Amino acid sequence: MTDPRAGMWRNRFKLILLFLLFFAPAVLAWLLVLGGWRPAGASHHGMLIQPPVPVAELPLTSGTQAPVDVRTFDGRWSMLLITAGPCEASCEYALDRLMRVHIALNKDADRVRLLLVLPQAVPTPPGLPDNLAVLQLPPAMAAELAGGAASAEIQPAVHLVDPYGFRMMQYPSPLDAQGLLKDLRRLLRLSNEEIERLRRAEASHG
Repeated sequence: MTDPRAGMWRNRFKLILLFLLFFAPAVLAWLLVLGGWRPAGASHHGMLIQPPVPVAELPLTSGTQAPVDVRTFDGRWSMLLITAGPCEASCEYALDRLMRVHIALNKDADRVRLLLVLPQAVPTPPGLPDNLAVLQLPPAMAAELAGGAASAEIQPAVHLVDPYGFRMMQYPSPLDAQGLLKDLRRLLRLSNEEIERLRRAEASHG
């Protein structure tokens, strides 16, 4: 007769193996990054945010002033273009470069989204693509994340949010679009697309 306890332990062992297969590489990678380890020859073009900050800590609102459900960040890489004032020349230039970066991702483009973040009470510029989401932050916080106070010529910054909802890298002005593209391609290679898909599905079902 088969020992039922043996079957139970086999099932538990399979679950442990599945957990290690899907989650251990990501956990190990974050521990190494937070510990300051870098493989020989590795480089990144943005500035690492250490430790990574949950995007849930940002009081993001939509155009209707409703709080943004941070679960919408689950399962997808997000490029946040944050400006301390109206989206004028430098912001429009950075937005154009980010759109080109998004297109250059080709088949991986649907794993990344672009969002424009403006200070509250600043009007949305006309002529934006229909699929570009526009969010808002309190002016002081928008200025801080953009890298300084508002001036005659606002200098925006790009913040990269990972599929787990953490701000983990920042790109100041002038934007190094090619460097951002290289970083994104490397991150997308290392990231588990299946886990991203599962997180998106879980978020959509609330």
